Amino acid sequence: MPLWVVGVGMGLVFAASGAIKLVVPKKRLALRGSSWVDDFSSGTVIFVGLTEIAGGLAML
Repeated sequence: MPLWVVGVGMGLVFAASGAIKLVVPKKRLALRGSSWVDDFSSGTVIFVGLTEIAGGLAML
């Protein structure tokens, strides 16, 4: 498998995880196992989601 395929796959997964942080409410993220969101404000969780999307797109 070429290395670029792995990079594209990782970029898509990274961007998807960031998109989930933008779409899913903070309380539901905490219920789904992301207990770290309780320690931060909603704005910080959205910022983390945006940076994950940007990082995923940069990998593409």
